[in-house]
Amino acid sequence: MSISHKIYNKGMSYLKIFPYRFLRWLDQINKSLLSQNVPPQSILNQLKHLGCDSTAHMNRDLLTHFQGTYQLLKKWGNQEAVCLAGLCHALYGTQTFPVALVSFSKRQEIAALIGEEAEKLAYYYSIITRQHFTENLKKNTNNLAIKSRLDGSIIPIQESEFIQLLEIFLADHLEQIFSINYRYRYQYQSFFLEAKPYLSQLGFKEFLLAYNCK
Repeated sequence: MSISHKIYNKGMSYLKIFPYRFLRWLDQINKSLLSQNVPPQSILNQLKHLGCDSTAHMNRDLLTHFQGTYQLLKKWGNQEAVCLAGLCHALYGTQTFPVALVSFSKRQEIAALIGEEAEKLAYYYSIITRQHFTENLKKNTNNLAIKSRLDGSIIPIQESEFIQLLEIFLADHLEQIFSINYRYRYQYQSFFLEAKPYLSQLGFKEFLLAYNCK
């Protein structure tokens, strides 16, 4: 591919998501003015203590990304446990963000902070192998599982857990979509389209806005 074609494709990629960038900007102003969907201050304080606000994440800090993920999940109507899992989804690191601010030996302490259900989801999200996770769409709902990036073990999960992890995955992805390299921005577009039956209506609607799909 010539340099001119690369520049053209990159430019079109940014233009395609510009309307969503504008809508997200308005949404963030609205949340700021009305203090909507704000995570519990006690948890934010602890995340700061752990260094989330001083840990780089793309062109921002990790705490900003965590809060944005929480706010999207809250906006889509998810249960608080799911939102809190989104708030802490990379505390243990992930396959694509291997910086662990907390070791797995501290799982009980995190569970005491955000609740056992939320911690379990955050733990699952941190260890998933994403390619294997996406293959769940081809399975019977009785055979859903995640593959650990740590040791390759297969962990069966319930359909409800798959749906919750999927919501966190989408929120995590959309929250940082403006920072993702344009070459990888569309990596999971077809997956999220296929996942429509499992996603919340508001979450899927936001996905369509982000990718300018109809």
